[in-house]
Amino acid sequence: MTRNVSPFIILLVLILAGCQTALTPAKTSQASPIPSRPFRTLTLSPTPRLTFTPRPSKTPVLSATPFPIFTVSPTSTLQPPLVEHTWQPETALTLLFHTRGDGGSIFLDSVQPSFALFADGGLFVKKYDESTGYSQIFTRLLSRQEICQHLNTLDQIGFLDYDPETYQFVGGHPSVAGGPGVQIEINAWKSHSHSYYEMSGYLKGTFDNVFGLDPNDPTGRPIILPALRDAYYFLTDYPTDQLEVYRPSQLLMRFADMGNSPDTVEVSKWPLSEPSLANLLERSALSSPDEWSRFVLLDGSEAQRVYEAIGRYSINLGYFYEEIDGARKNYYVLIHPLLPYESPKIENGDLAQIPAPGTEKPNFTLTCYPSDGILSIPTPANP
Repeated sequence: MTRNVSPFIILLVLILAGCQTALTPAKTSQASPIPSRPFRTLTLSPTPRLTFTPRPSKTPVLSATPFPIFTVSPTSTLQPPLVEHTWQPETALTLLFHTRGDGGSIFLDSVQPSFALFADGGLFVKKYDESTGYSQIFTRLLSRQEICQHLNTLDQIGFLDYDPETYQFVGGHPSVAGGPGVQIEINAWKSHSHSYYEMSGYLKGTFDNVFGLDPNDPTGRPIILPALRDAYYFLTDYPTDQLEVYRPSQLLMRFADMGNSPDTVEVSKWPLSEPSLANLLERSALSSPDEWSRFVLLDGSEAQRVYEAIGRYSINLGYFYEEIDGARKNYYVLIHPLLPYESPKIENGDLAQIPAPGTEKPNFTLTCYPSDGILSIPTPANP
């Protein structure tokens, strides 16, 4: 028997389907109960690596405009129109960290943000460099309007009103245990600070590839609403073509006696006679009684000399030796270019402390206008 479907039901279905259609965000302003499955445990290599952060995708191609323009991505988040906002900003307006999973560093070192925007206009973006295997930091000083374009964008994709409690795993727990997470902090006219467990592994498809997960099976996956997804891609797939390589004024270094050289790593000769590794190690002993927590902070020309000699890469762990009076000594060496307002000490878990204790809050107000415009968001790599 064939059931007759009333016209009302057909109309209702069409309306509901229409509600699922993604809306296209505004173009950039030219003025600016499913059964659970067993856990898969994430095990990291014993090779000293600082974080299990998935490699970012290739940098999006930019158009020839004065400021980066992303490929437009649809979003189903409905937001009221922008209005003018004036407030006294915090030092850091936007921070995104890729937190560590199981394992971590052989040193007690902090994780720097992959994206940082400060109230003074300083923008810092960390990108993975496939040619070197390390991450490099890029920077640019933004104008007030450009700052507001970033904050307006986060507002219009709905992230400033996003409820973190909606980030739940289907079935009650994740498919993978021990993976890295993402922490996002926003200090605009509205604030947001929350950590999202293992989000990058699911969004980037890393867990699908490593553990053979079925991308069509939602069990064990987090519920990621469009506002959160779009904010993540906006901050992590940020283009660096119009940014320059960051040259830090301070360089934090950590050292440890490596003993006999292991066969599994290549140990290079320390390229500088001054400062020597022996001298740096002695100076770092003044910072902490714990060998794995010691550091020395280099400034000025000394910092630049070491930075140029070892390489312009963030969180660069190396193995070096030097010979003094015919005796060879092997060392672990970690270089950590400090960002502005970053504390060299670890006092808040394993994330970089920004701003550092004692940093004065900006003594000015910031005003963002609807006419400042917004930026488009990148197309999700794994929607």
